Amino acid sequence: MRAKYEIKAQKELEADGWTVDNKAGMGRFAKNRNFWNLFDLVAVKRGEPLRWISIKGHNSSLQSHEQIISDFFLPPGNRKELWRWPKNKRKKAWIKLVLPKSAGLVSSALRRSSPPLLDRSEPG
Repeated sequence: MRAKYEIKAQKELEADGWTVDNKAGMGRFAKNRNFWNLFDLVAVKRGEPLRWISIKGHNSSLQSHEQIISDFFLPPGNRKELWRWPKNKRKKAWIKLVLPKSAGLVSSALRRSSPPLLDRSEPG
């Protein structure tokens, strides 16, 4: 069974014109119900980068999860996002975080304190 936040996020993306997929129907006894055990949704739209989205409710541990996703490599043309539903019940909107591109073996602490790294894999 899918979490209500995953369903809510998928409906929002589809309303914005994205085609969205999830792994919820991948077998009754499947242990891994996420893409690479990290991302809940993948969204595609012509002319846009492929979006890999991790959905978290308000009770989740975010810092360690954000670190793991930041360190996970995705090739150019992909975007990693972490969406969290706020704890405050009066706020009715996602807190969306677009995570930086993978930078090889550079630590995330260095990545946050220094200027953005040049991604040599993309032309231009």
